Amino acid sequence: MSLYGASALFAFMILVYTVPEAFDGKPLREIDLKAERRILVMLTEHGGGGAEPAGADTVFREGDKLTVFGEYRAICKTFNAKEQFADD
Repeated sequence: MSLYGASALFAFMILVYTVPEAFDGKPLREIDLKAERRILVMLTEHGGGGAEPAGADTVFREGDKLTVFGEYRAICKTFNAKEQFADD
């Protein structure tokens, strides 16, 4: 059973993920998660520094942390995340 329940597949959430390798060196405007996947990148954290608002010119580096808002399923697919289960 999912920690979030079946309805989480269609729920909108705020989550924190590490920048995937595919995004390394690319600005947010090029990746365009908002238009293509309806995911809003709200904040970025570079190299353990404080979180800063993300803008179109924000360039991602592998290992950065992103605070994102969007549909749970789209976020998991984009960031290659697996749903957590209660028995993990």
